[in-house]
Amino acid sequence: MSEENQLFRKKSMDSITAPEEINEYIRVVGINVWIILAAVVVLLLGVLVWAMFGRLETYEKTKAVVEKGAAVCYLTAEVAKEMTTENVIKIGDKQADVVYVSDEPVTAGNVYSEKDLAELGLDPKEIVYAVSSEVNLSDGTYNAEIVVESIHPMEFVTN
Repeated sequence: MSEENQLFRKKSMDSITAPEEINEYIRVVGINVWIILAAVVVLLLGVLVWAMFGRLETYEKTKAVVEKGAAVCYLTAEVAKEMTTENVIKIGDKQADVVYVSDEPVTAGNVYSEKDLAELGLDPKEIVYAVSSEVNLSDGTYNAEIVVESIHPMEFVTN
């Protein structure tokens, strides 16, 4: 039979059937592949743990006026209507639950200075609602963040 008609080359067939190579160690996967596989598994487990126990939070930046242990923030109507007593106000490294959301609107120009209005991007005629909390800070005006929404990343997968 000519070499062109053979399915396998003679050299390959001889190397497979050589009796001295039968007991030779066959290395299927190198150590580098196992290290990469272990790193990927650890990374996936980390993402899974974060997805189950971590939280993604949406913040609304505002100013908080603190007087006698009470912090008052003012939010636009669209944000204030979503507020409940389960929301959290963060002022610096302090965190406090929302105690009260006002039903009475006021204009932003009546409660904020021109500098604060510019910093918050509010129109002086814009309607805002008061959101208050109890916090242990000295009297003054502080930058604050109100947690508007907080969800587990796993909710993206399950919903």
